[in-house]
Amino acid sequence: MGTTHPHPRVAEARRRAMGSDAHLVVVTHSDGRDGRDLLAAGWGRIDQLEARWSRFRADSEVSALNRHAGLRVRVSHDTVVLVQHAVAAWELTAGRFDPTVGAALVGHGYDRDFDELLARDGGARPPLSSPPPAPVPGPAGIEVDPWSDEVTLPVGVTFDPGGIGKGLAADLVASALVDAGAAGALVNLGGDLRAIGTPLGAAGWTIGVPDPLRSHHELARIALAEGAVATTSRLRRRWPTAHGQAHHLIDPATGEPAETDVVAVTVIADQAWRADAFAKLLFFAGPTELARHRDFHAVLVTADGGHHATPALEGALR
Repeated sequence: MGTTHPHPRVAEARRRAMGSDAHLVVVTHSDGRDGRDLLAAGWGRIDQLEARWSRFRADSEVSALNRHAGLRVRVSHDTVVLVQHAVAAWELTAGRFDPTVGAALVGHGYDRDFDELLARDGGARPPLSSPPPAPVPGPAGIEVDPWSDEVTLPVGVTFDPGGIGKGLAADLVASALVDAGAAGALVNLGGDLRAIGTPLGAAGWTIGVPDPLRSHHELARIALAEGAVATTSRLRRRWPTAHGQAHHLIDPATGEPAETDVVAVTVIADQAWRADAFAKLLFFAGPTELARHRDFHAVLVTADGGHHATPALEGALR
């Protein structure tokens, strides 16, 4: 005789978190833990990670690391995991993703939460100046001791978790929700999304990917059994400087906002932090990089409206 599963229930909520629009979905069984309790636990975990990882909070662990470069700093295990994954993403992408772009971002004016940045620069203030172009230092000298939960940044290195921070947070929160009793969970932090466990429907978690060049249109619709989706775009976070509009995707080789024909990249992978890292790789390397990898699916959109997709995603384009 097969096992009969109780009828699933769904709880979901949306709010701002980590400087982005966030969406949590929890699937539970009728004889399991209340989905509202799980949602509260999920938001609490997101808030905890943001408090530890935000470079815009003076009391965060990431800010402490940056203030004390050259010294061993004790941090939470969450932050050890963040730094380890950031260095792994740098290695995975041959340096296209680099977590030491922090000083370049600050130099170009991205020195506070993006909502505050737009509020500041949307008025009559003069545009921000930009620093002289310079390569970023790279994370090769970062030291991590997972036994003592201590991290040492080299002098002159400013760590920025933004490139994979939301993706890794989505991974950690989704896994925590399932461990706490959810049958399935979806965690979406500003487009960095992780789905795990029992989906909402038989076809899987249905994910709509917005078209970066056409408002209110979808680029693709994906049915995901389990895994992660991450989108990187140079159209999302832009602000004025003395040299025109800047964006948050810094080219590690120059320390400047990247000049590329790629407008946006969406990647499907097993984990959200890896999808984030591969999205940065494709953004900088361009469509020719698609054929060199087999452990993710992706679609790129170029400024002329062209679409370049791996075979598995061709049929999902709209």
